[in-house]
Amino acid sequence: MSLNINLINGIFPPKDTIDLITQLINTKISYHERKISSTNNEEDIKFREQKIIQLQNSLKELRTLNENKETNFELDCVIKIK
Repeated sequence: MSLNINLINGIFPPKDTIDLITQLINTKISYHERKISSTNNEEDIKFREQKIIQLQNSLKELRTLNENKETNFELDCVIKIK
């Protein structure tokens, strides 16, 4: 069985795009931070810290892209559960 959740699909102005994606990324960062605070496994902590850094870098890239964008963004975000 598989399930597709169509989370975001449409055309959004740059400000809304940044807001939507920032909220999604911040939720994922919070998830990793909670996991870090509930474990003593050094390997897991390092893994999650790297994930947080990757997410923060992706958000920086999006903000840079947005600075040079005057038109809308097309977003298609689907969660695939297999």
